Amino acid sequence: MAAIVLCIVLFLPLGYIEEQNVRTTFSAFCGDSYSLFGYGATLVAAIIIALADIFLWNNRPLQMRIATLDLLLVILSYGVFFIYHSTADKTIHYTVQIANFLPIIAIFSLALAIQGIRKDEKLIKSLNRIR
Repeated sequence: MAAIVLCIVLFLPLGYIEEQNVRTTFSAFCGDSYSLFGYGATLVAAIIIALADIFLWNNRPLQMRIATLDLLLVILSYGVFFIYHSTADKTIHYTVQIANFLPIIAIFSLALAIQGIRKDEKLIKSLNRIR
């Protein structure tokens, strides 16, 4: 779910630039005069890690560590976005868009995934003790 949500964030508009009464919208990779390349690059890395994490179901400790790394990367990308937002020119106006809140959904879904992996690992360890 986190990978899907982060893919959507890449292409939804994050805000707009208003210059001489011309409004240009921009997203993580699309924008004529304003680029959020750092934000887009960390999102792409988080998407790749989230997709790779799905296939590690047989190695739960590694899966949990990689999911934690992905969670930290999504939080880092959200921080990069707010750094861009706070240091932007006055001509760049951010509107409240759905793309600004979707990384929060990805953070919660990754936290729930880590919690589920941890529960599975505890269950397997308890079953090994019974044998």
